[in-house]
Amino acid sequence: QITPLSRTDWENTGLHLTADDFTNRKFNFSTVKELSTALSVSEGYLKVLFTEQLKIPPKKYITEKKMLQARSMITSGTPPTQAALQCGYTNYVTFYRLYVKLFGVTPMQDYQNKK
Repeated sequence: QITPLSRTDWENTGLHLTADDFTNRKFNFSTVKELSTALSVSEGYLKVLFTEQLKIPPKKYITEKKMLQARSMITSGTPPTQAALQCGYTNYVTFYRLYVKLFGVTPMQDYQNKK
């Protein structure tokens, strides 16, 4: 199950960004480099903090967060190709494979069964 960081989990990292900032997409990071730059820490230090404190590498967290956002868009009626692009995936095949791996259904299946 993919879950966003809780306020407590994020604040436990000691970084200067709140869970609300990250979860509510005030800051929309596509890469570990973008996130580490915004937090004024090295990528290596960010990876250590995430792995030690949150038990998940930052790249995996960012990827899963983007996929959750895409799935929410798709189940709300956004066509899968458009959702992929809006979430930063320029290669639909990459997006498709990751989507199926994470959710066990294709983006089109979710789109056709939208809420």
